[in-house]
Amino acid sequence: MLYEFLLQFNKYYAQWQQNGFAEIREIWLDNAYGIGQIVQVKPQEDILEGIFKDIDAEGNLLLEINDKIQKFNSGEVFFKNSLAKDKVTKLFS
Repeated sequence: MLYEFLLQFNKYYAQWQQNGFAEIREIWLDNAYGIGQIVQVKPQEDILEGIFKDIDAEGNLLLEINDKIQKFNSGEVFFKNSLAKDKVTKLFS
């Protein structure tokens, strides 16, 4: 499984290096789990909950929290539905 991951990683890394992030972002969004659903983000100590709206051009997670869009560039993301694990596995199989 690690070998497969590294093959895929190298493929997408080379694509990013040659063509920039826009193509990677489109692939990411096509495979993103939970867009439009409620997710929780733990950027530091607090856990924030909002609607997963998008991934912006810089790779930030965009969440709608209290009718405002907030950007997150790091942190743990928790999905209400455990199917997220299956979606991630699908990307590398």
